[in-house]
Amino acid sequence: MINEILEQVKFQDLITFRDVVNEGSLTAVGNKRNIAKSIVSTRITRLEKILNIKLFNRETRSILLTREGRHLLHFVESLIHMGNELTREVEKISLDVEGDIKITAPPEYTQYILTRFLPYVRDIFPKLKLIFHSSYDIENMHSGKYDLAFRNRYVVDDRLVAYKVGTYHNKLYASPNLKNVNNINEPENLKSFPLLGLSEGEREILVELFHQSENKLFRARFNEEIILDNLNAIMNLSKANAGICYIPNFVAYESIQDRTLRPILPNWTSKPLTSYMVFHPSVLKVKKVNAVINLAKQYLPTIMKSLVI
Repeated sequence: MINEILEQVKFQDLITFRDVVNEGSLTAVGNKRNIAKSIVSTRITRLEKILNIKLFNRETRSILLTREGRHLLHFVESLIHMGNELTREVEKISLDVEGDIKITAPPEYTQYILTRFLPYVRDIFPKLKLIFHSSYDIENMHSGKYDLAFRNRYVVDDRLVAYKVGTYHNKLYASPNLKNVNNINEPENLKSFPLLGLSEGEREILVELFHQSENKLFRARFNEEIILDNLNAIMNLSKANAGICYIPNFVAYESIQDRTLRPILPNWTSKPLTSYMVFHPSVLKVKKVNAVINLAKQYLPTIMKSLVI
């Protein structure tokens, strides 16, 4: 119950509650903050709904605190004070953190995940510069060439720190215009279509699909007519009606939104696959790297969840 309240309450609503108490009316708060009276009212109503209590009596021309509102006011003022202190501390840290951070990651992870993370870094640490190296190669993180790496599925070097930043699934997608695509009702039907994906062998794609509600597993290897080692190229060929692609859901997200791809067998996916932030333990002593690591722990899981379809 408490965790649910903390997740839902907006800090701005707490500030508005405090302002209404101090100013004595919704109109006065609107004038002070240069916002409409209706916005002030919406924030108070939203806070009352989340807390499941009435904060003000509005039956007269004046707006008066209820007994519950008076009881909470002290705690709200304490939270606002702590929030202001936190902001000041973050600003101090931001001024001290500067320099370059070298990051290596698969091309699509850089394009679809890390580019969404970059604005948070710029806002909080404006003097930091992130330098990305996009490659499928597993770089040596002991050499000091890179500060951070992002890897999908697994990390084999137990001398490195591997922090889980999210999960994703490989799924099947195709152009809405692909001929006979509506005839696919079961995984076995895939054998009648060209399949596009990253090769596991010289000319093979390994497809593993799991139907969670029915607890079924489909596993097969498909011969590949076109050899590809780039997920964006695979996706673009699928958009051009060259076949069905088997790619991570975060790669397909934007194409699903603009309807250039559609899910095939939407109830069938790979089992959850993990994305890791990888680094050598020694970089935790480097202030600028540690700052980015902590920020990534905070924001990357949410970013990855937002790209799941």
